[in-house]
Amino acid sequence: MNLESQKYLTKLSILFLLALICPGCRREGLNQDLSAEAIMDAIKNAYRKCATYQDDGTQAEKYILPETMNPVMSQYRLRYDRHRSEFAFAYLQPHRSYVVKQSAAVVQSFDSESSEPQRRDSLVSALHIANGVSNGTALLISPLLEPEKVDRSSFWSDITQLQRIPDEDIDGVPHYRLQGDFSGASGTVDIWVAHDFCIQRIVTREPAMHELQRTWNLNAKMNAPLHVEAFSVEALRVTDLAKPLDGWQRVAAKDPNSTPGLLQTFIDSTSDQAETASAAIRARGVDALPVLFEVYVDARPYIMEPGFNFRGIAFKLNKLLFQANTNGDSGWEPRANEEIHRRLVSLQSHPVSWMRLQAAFDMCNHSIATSGPLPAAAIQTLGKILDSDVRYQRRQALIALEIAIGQWPMQCEFLVPRLADLAEDELFALNCLSKLGRHAKAAIPRLKQLRTNANPPRRSKIDEVIQIIESS
Repeated sequence: MNLESQKYLTKLSILFLLALICPGCRREGLNQDLSAEAIMDAIKNAYRKCATYQDDGTQAEKYILPETMNPVMSQYRLRYDRHRSEFAFAYLQPHRSYVVKQSAAVVQSFDSESSEPQRRDSLVSALHIANGVSNGTALLISPLLEPEKVDRSSFWSDITQLQRIPDEDIDGVPHYRLQGDFSGASGTVDIWVAHDFCIQRIVTREPAMHELQRTWNLNAKMNAPLHVEAFSVEALRVTDLAKPLDGWQRVAAKDPNSTPGLLQTFIDSTSDQAETASAAIRARGVDALPVLFEVYVDARPYIMEPGFNFRGIAFKLNKLLFQANTNGDSGWEPRANEEIHRRLVSLQSHPVSWMRLQAAFDMCNHSIATSGPLPAAAIQTLGKILDSDVRYQRRQALIALEIAIGQWPMQCEFLVPRLADLAEDELFALNCLSKLGRHAKAAIPRLKQLRTNANPPRRSKIDEVIQIIESS
C-alpha cells in the first residue's frame, strides 16, 4: 500500500469515527423515516396519553414589516395532571395577568383587573374566554391534552399542507421540524418537536394580519412530577416581565414640561374643554406641535391607558390648527405640514409598525377632511405608497387619497394610471376614480379591459365608475 492510499484510508477512518461520536453529525433520537403526518400522529398520541404536562413559555408578537419596534413579550404557564383532574393556565403581561384553573369539577378564572374570581361553566368556555386575552395561547396546547373536551380550537385545524423540513437544533438538541400553510395559503407555520414528540417552539407568520409574526417558546415537559403548589394562583402569577416605558414618559423625554401638565391636559380634554386647552397650547408657541405629533403618532403603540382615543386627538389637533389660523398664528400651518409630511415620507424611508402607520394615516385623513394642512408633497408621497408591496399600506393610502381628491382633484390627476391598475382588485381605487370624475378619463380604456374578466358585482361597479367619468 503506497503512502497516498494510507492517507486516504486514515481520512476515511477519522470521518467514520466523527460520524459515530459527533452529535451534530447524526440526529440522535430522531427517526429519519418519519413523515410529517406520522410525526403529527405521534404528537397527538403523546399528549393524549401523558400523565402530566407543564410548560413555562414566552410569546413574542411583532410585525415583520421592516420596523424599529421590539416584539411585544408575554409569559404563560400551563400545568396539567390527568389523574388528579387538575388544570391551570396563566397568561402574564407587564400590566395584567389572567389565570384559568380547574380543580376536580370546579373551574374558575382569575383576572388581575377584577377583584373576585369568576366561576365558569366548563373548562372549554373558560379557555375560549382566555384565548382572546392571551392572543391564541390558551387553545394552543390544551386541545392536544384533552381532545375530547377541548376540541374547538381553530389553531390546529388552520394548518394545511404540513411537511417535514430539515431538522434543527434548539440549544444544541436536535428537533424535528415541520412547516405548513396557516390561516390560508398566505400564512405559514413552523413547529419544532423534540424526540419524545413534545412541542418546544411554534412560529406563525400571517401576512393578512399586517405581517404579524408570533413566536411561542414553550420550554415544555411531559410526565415530570408536578406538586400541588404548582397549581396555586400565586405561583402561576409570578413574572419577571419588565413593565414597558409608558407612552407619556417617552413624550416627557422629548419635552420635560409635557407630563403631567399642558400636553396631557390637552390630550385628556373633553370637546367642551378643547378650546381652552388649545389656547394654552398656542400660548406655548409653535414648538409644541412636534411634541403633540410625538404623542399621537410616535408614542401610540406604547400608551397602555384604557380609552385612549387617538381619533379624538387627531380631531383636537386639527381644531387647534384651525384656531391658530383663525387667530393669525401664521407659523402653525407650515409647521404642521412639515410634521405630517415627514411622517408620511417615513413610511418609505424609515419603515414603521402598522400601528404608527395607521396613526399617520388617521392624521392625514382628519387633516384633509377638515380642510387641514395636507400639502401637494404629501399627495406625491401617498402616490408612491401605492407602489408598496404591502396591501395594507396601499389600502390606507387609497383611503387618504379618496379624501384628498375631494379637496384637490387636479393635484391627484397624475395618479390616474396607477389607480386604474389597482382597480383590478381594490374597491378603494375605483372609489378614487369615481371621485376624480372627468379628471379620470384616461382610465376608461383600462377599466373597459378589466371589466371583461371581472365577476358580476365588480363588473357592475366598473360600469358605474365609467358612467360617472363619462358624464361628468
